[in-house]
Amino acid sequence: SQLLSLGLSRLIMGVRSIARGEAAASKLRSVNPSARIDVWDLDMESYDSIQAFARRVATETDLPRIDFVILNAGVAPVTYTTTKATGHEQTIQVNHIGTFLLSTLLLPTLRKKKTVRDDS
Repeated sequence: SQLLSLGLSRLIMGVRSIARGEAAASKLRSVNPSARIDVWDLDMESYDSIQAFARRVATETDLPRIDFVILNAGVAPVTYTTTKATGHEQTIQVNHIGTFLLSTLLLPTLRKKKTVRDDS
């Protein structure tokens, strides 16, 4: 909400649960009605989901630029849990491997959609 209060015009929330993401977005919209807030599916435990999200960012025609990305997904399970698809421990998968994969996949799009400033 702080970024929206500073004038952010569009926020894309990558969420594991669309229903909970929409509930959070609804609260943000009520405080910042002029901002566009989108809720997109993103499960940081799933390589397929991460790749689909990165492809969506890259191909979104109504997203001419990306000013910044905040990668703050994280889990802290009480018990040791592995991700079935990868065999990695869940905390390492979500907090580190998934975050690294998403940031790596977003880099080409960030470079392509960067805003060129004329500082002269």
